[in-house]
Amino acid sequence: APGNQAWRYERPLADASLGLRRNGEAIRIYRALIASGNHPRTSTLHANLAVACYRAGATSEAKAAAEEALAMHPSNPEAMKTLGLADLREGNREAGLARLRAALERNPRIPEAQLALAEIEAALGDVESSLERYRKLRSWLPGALSTDYHRRWRDLFFPGGRSTAEELEAHLT
Repeated sequence: APGNQAWRYERPLADASLGLRRNGEAIRIYRALIASGNHPRTSTLHANLAVACYRAGATSEAKAAAEEALAMHPSNPEAMKTLGLADLREGNREAGLARLRAALERNPRIPEAQLALAEIEAALGDVESSLERYRKLRSWLPGALSTDYHRRWRDLFFPGGRSTAEELEAHLT
C-alpha cells in the first residue's frame, strides 16, 4: 500500500493487539497512527490508546489520551470509563464512580466499568447491587469472564472458600 495508506492496515493491527492485551504493541501503533497525521483523527483511536496505556500502568498517559478522546467526542463511553478507572487507581473514588456511572449511562455493557462498580458496591456493603451487576455480566458474556473473577466473587460472598463452584453458581442464578 502507498505510504499514506498504511493506516488502513495498521489500525486493525493496533485494535487486534489491544484485544489480545498486547498493550505495548498497541500503544506503539496507536501513537504512530496519531503522530503520522495520515489516519483520520477519531475519538475511538485516542480512547483505545487510553485503554492500552491504562492496562500498561501508564495512568497519566491514559488520562491524557482519554481527555483527547473526550475533547473530540464528549460522550465517548470508553474514554469516560478509562478516566474513571484511572481516578480509582489514583485513589479518587468519588470522581471515579461518577465517571464510571456516566460511561455506563452511555453504554451499559462495558465490562470493566460494571466490574469496578460491582467491586466498589461490595466493598461498601451493597452486596445485592454488586451481585446484580455480576449476574448481568455473566448473562452478557457467558464464559468470557476469567476463572479469577469467579474466585474473587466466591471469596467475596463466601469468605474462607466455604462454597464450591456449584454452590456459587446456584447462588448467582
